[in-house]
Amino acid sequence: MSDTFIEKATTTAMAAVEETREIADIKAKMILARQFPRDINYSLLKILEECESPKLAEIAQYSYPKGGQEVKGASIRLIEVVARHWMNIVSGTKEISRTDTGCTVKAFAWDLETNVSDEKVFDVAFRRDTKKGSYAVTEEREKYEVMANYAARRKRACLMAVIPGYVVDAAISKCEETLLVALGGGEKPIEEKRASALDNFKALVDWVTPEMLGGIIGKEFDKANHQDIVRLKKLYVSITEGFAKPEVVFGLEAEKPDLPSAAEEAAAGEITGQLGIKK
Repeated sequence: MSDTFIEKATTTAMAAVEETREIADIKAKMILARQFPRDINYSLLKILEECESPKLAEIAQYSYPKGGQEVKGASIRLIEVVARHWMNIVSGTKEISRTDTGCTVKAFAWDLETNVSDEKVFDVAFRRDTKKGSYAVTEEREKYEVMANYAARRKRACLMAVIPGYVVDAAISKCEETLLVALGGGEKPIEEKRASALDNFKALVDWVTPEMLGGIIGKEFDKANHQDIVRLKKLYVSITEGFAKPEVVFGLEAEKPDLPSAAEEAAAGEITGQLGIKK
């Protein structure tokens, strides 16, 4: 009996044991969820209370121009806050397979009370795109960062599929209210807020100019008001969370269609179970 055969048999046996353990863990969580169901009013109250935090409100939404229209929505961080207070939800990502040039990852979310779940399987190339071109990622830390960046957006989509839309809408509205109050009040003058917004963008991409930011808000940057600063904060979140590329947003690169991979198309809309979490 060859060592290869023994190794494969051992791997298969370990996978079967892990699957059995995960199924038992899921069943236990479902039983607890049925025994201690969420109080919808209390969960919504806790969500709105946390949305009163200016720090969360600043990163609660993404928004960027695309094809002459504005694309916007709840950020990854806001959806994670909503899921935590909505309770009885499990979500995460799991790396399924890996090669030297990329990996296949699964993102999932499951409402243990309603048994509604969503899963997306997608491929990630170990590559970074920059203004000067693309390059292959070779260090393990960088590979994980690339994978985690893509996985976070897919996990967000899965959570959005199982959390009621009105809950997310209420959280967004509260964050907008909080952000306007925070920006409109305090001792910091609007000039300092403009300078802070510019510094944040330049720390992200050092070639950003006030004229570029002015093009986003449709006026000279030194005339930006509190609402304009809010809009720029949403654009900042869009770039940091990977929803938009700065080169495209600021017109330095032609916009390319965001086509899903074959794995994403096959996984879209599927209702499946949660199998575990693995970084």
